[in-house]
Amino acid sequence: MSFIFTFICTAALCLPWQRYRAALIVALLAGVPVALNMVGSTTQAQYYGNPLVIEFMCGIFLGGISTRLPELSPPHIRCVVLLTCVALFWWASAASPDETTSGLSPSFRWWAWGLPATLLVAAFVQTEDSGSRIGRTLTVLGNASYVLYLTHGYWMNVFAKAVKAGAFHSAFSLYLAAFCVACLAVAFAAGVHLYLEKPLLAWLESKRSRIRRTALT
Repeated sequence: MSFIFTFICTAALCLPWQRYRAALIVALLAGVPVALNMVGSTTQAQYYGNPLVIEFMCGIFLGGISTRLPELSPPHIRCVVLLTCVALFWWASAASPDETTSGLSPSFRWWAWGLPATLLVAAFVQTEDSGSRIGRTLTVLGNASYVLYLTHGYWMNVFAKAVKAGAFHSAFSLYLAAFCVACLAVAFAAGVHLYLEKPLLAWLESKRSRIRRTALT
């Protein structure tokens, strides 16, 4: 959570400078570990290799260039990019000394996680919503992604306790349960987004609009 609060505070500090906010956010985030390293701290590599930092920095990068990205209209181009991302993820898993990619060195995580994830989002960021059922479903899931980020840990803890208790006696049952738990976490996040987050945000927006109208009059 300390990373999240750091990112939020950094973004809030840069709000007055709209034109340069992306560059300022990146400069502040990059400067924090450098400053710590100058005073003798050894957290610089761990900071840059943290998945949350990679995610935030890649998101800022994509946000800055998203309007300049070309639209990949032929479907086969997106398929090539998607297959490239899958290959990079597999390569990261194969190159890791541990059973998971958590054993990768901090510098390698940028290429193992950041690059394929950035390519994947960039390939579909300019896709126009045709109004199809699949498109609407994907839009809802995308809007619910932050709720999923905040709540998936609880489902993971439940699943981890079941694994430690020996509830699964074969690899198939373990993988099937993992798939079901993942689907349950996504469904729960979508429900919270649709029936709690959206109404709450709409209520706050209407309240803010009334306050603005009152201030103007």
